[in-house]
Amino acid sequence: MGTSKNATEGIFRGYLISVCECDAGSCIILPGYTDFPMNWKTHDYDDIPGTYVFNGETAHAAYGLNKLLFSFNREENRKDFAEDPGAYADRFGLSAEQKQALLDDDYLQLIRLGGNIYYVAKLAVPRGLTMQDTSAAFKGISTDEFKATLEAWGEGLEQRLEQAGGFWNG
Repeated sequence: MGTSKNATEGIFRGYLISVCECDAGSCIILPGYTDFPMNWKTHDYDDIPGTYVFNGETAHAAYGLNKLLFSFNREENRKDFAEDPGAYADRFGLSAEQKQALLDDDYLQLIRLGGNIYYVAKLAVPRGLTMQDTSAAFKGISTDEFKATLEAWGEGLEQRLEQAGGFWNG
């Protein structure tokens, strides 16, 4: 996952590990970690329509995707991505579906595939988009529709705050 620049080995809790500097920063590699099966529990909130739960299972499946998105914290990585998005994606071991969603700027699909919403929003910066653009994409509507929704929601806000005693709690 990512291009390793240097690594050192050591023992941590009885496991031989490698600590390395890679494209996204420092990381720890536990050789053979995929040999340990993961047991994921089901929850009542797993099947709420229109909700994409970000939990251990989705985080595990989308590790490479989120590592790629997190790497945009560094300007040189944003530049590398802008030069050749496909080649940059290949450095992080994405699934074909994750890579396609990334290349298509399909923000909602990236969320469905386990992308952390805060990391997916980082994709907007190298693409020259605003948070309103990405929020609209998350909702599957145009930016103008999203702005109109915000403006409509804001109508009467002062009166609602006054009725609530000057405080807003959701």
